[in-house]
Amino acid sequence: MSLEEEYKKFIQFLVESLPEDKRTRFIEEVNKISSKYDELYKKEFSEEEANKFFSNFLMEILEVYTKI
Repeated sequence: MSLEEEYKKFIQFLVESLPEDKRTRFIEEVNKISSKYDELYKKEFSEEEANKFFSNFLMEILEVYTKI
């Protein structure tokens, strides 16, 4: 499984672990973050930069999750 697929699977897990009344807001926030990172993802990365990029992406997702 690719790293991107792993992230999608993890985000799906987060969505499913939230109460239903909070899922929509979480998904909206994740979509905003994803849009921002989609633009950044268009450039080429070294392996180290890619790991940092995905770590930062995941940290932002987790911040939203903990605030919801």
